[in-house]
Amino acid sequence: MSTPSGHSKDVNRARSRNHGTALQAAARRGYRDVVEMLINKRADVNAQGGEYGTALQAASSKGLRDVVQILIDNGAQVNAHGGMFGNALQAASCENHPVVVEMLIDNGADVNALVRREYHNPLTAAVALGSYDVVKLLLSAGADPNAGLQGSSGNTLLKAWRRSQKFSYYERLVDVLLDAGADPFLVEDFCVRLNLRLHALHRRLISGIALVPYNAVE
Repeated sequence: MSTPSGHSKDVNRARSRNHGTALQAAARRGYRDVVEMLINKRADVNAQGGEYGTALQAASSKGLRDVVQILIDNGAQVNAHGGMFGNALQAASCENHPVVVEMLIDNGADVNALVRREYHNPLTAAVALGSYDVVKLLLSAGADPNAGLQGSSGNTLLKAWRRSQKFSYYERLVDVLLDAGADPFLVEDFCVRLNLRLHALHRRLISGIALVPYNAVE
């Protein structure tokens, strides 16, 4: 039996509350052959349900590039919302899968899409988790380092700075964000804002870059 849209009703029936449809469950586990079989049986690649929302988000969260490509080739909507992460790019960014992040971006994923989750966009997630390669990919694709909850705990630059005080490898994330245009003035905490401005000034001094706009101390 088929639905008016042409999809098989049975193959798209939710199998469980957590795993959603059979396609979502297979995508999550990386069962490529099963994914292809279900699609051939007219499974809906954009069916919503389960904790991951869509099959694409499930596969993206696990870094399963082959499954991600199959789903995209068969019409999966890369910017579909829902699930525990909010969207596929958010899932790949949260779980530090740079190859999948790049695949999704190349297929039209919105790098500045906001979600109502702990990390409000892919860049915030990647910064908070120290995923340097993902941060670079997102910024290169146009992610706004100042987007989202400006001045609050959601500020990407603030997250990177605070973590850099405990883990030195976060310092390069601070530098990458500053180079991409992250604005220290959007950080509400005075001490952190001052330290960020001094850090930016020091970087300009040692690199010979013109000392603008960090030319004053509050």
